[in-house]
Amino acid sequence: MDGVHPTHAVRFTKGWIKRGERKEITTNGSHKRLNILGALDLEKMTLIARAYDTINGANIIAFLSYLLTVMPLGTVHVILDQAGYHTCKEVKAWLLLHSRISLH
Repeated sequence: MDGVHPTHAVRFTKGWIKRGERKEITTNGSHKRLNILGALDLEKMTLIARAYDTINGANIIAFLSYLLTVMPLGTVHVILDQAGYHTCKEVKAWLLLHSRISLH
């Protein structure tokens, strides 16, 4: 399970512009990004994903709750990195009440 934050913005790395000249390049001017949490069900080889306004402890809990509904049987093993929203007190407290989720 992990979060991803794709943006819709132009990022230039190289261009055909004469040295010393300035070139105006139009862009969409947006710095908005998507916030998506996703997990891979290794038994079915399916992706489980949901978009959120932001990724924080509350939405990690919401996504873990969703995983419990789409994977109703057995232990749900979740591999996480050490992102702050994965390890916050709110998530740790919630996990104490939900033993079906095993974090790695």
